[in-house]
Amino acid sequence: MPPGVPLPLGVPLPPGVPLPQGVNPIPVDKYINYRAWRDLPGYRHCKLFIGRPHKKSADDLLKLGRHQLKTVVAILTGHAPVKGCLCTMGLFNRDPSCRFCGMQTETVQHITCCCESLARQRYNVFGELFVQPK
Repeated sequence: MPPGVPLPLGVPLPPGVPLPQGVNPIPVDKYINYRAWRDLPGYRHCKLFIGRPHKKSADDLLKLGRHQLKTVVAILTGHAPVKGCLCTMGLFNRDPSCRFCGMQTETVQHITCCCESLARQRYNVFGELFVQPK
């Protein structure tokens, strides 16, 4: 790196490339700054469902198969192909009401936490009829 050019945070140098003088290597897990994440504008759904970063949760996710991981990431981020999300992106121009209960806009949070028509399935998975994000 030329002198005076800062290293981007969280981007590792390729193997064999020495660190510039005066730069101390910091483990990647130290870059995770919960306060900075919490204070970012937006990301409401992610903050509800993910909360604080946890190494064990990350390790568990990395053990999943590709399709399972895709589903979990869609749920955690709220970016699943549900009517509410598709309407927001302009990909669905009909009624965004939940296909199961028809009472609220179909969002990942609604389906995962409070759709009355899915209470039995939620109980089978989570052991509760209705759940709250942690």
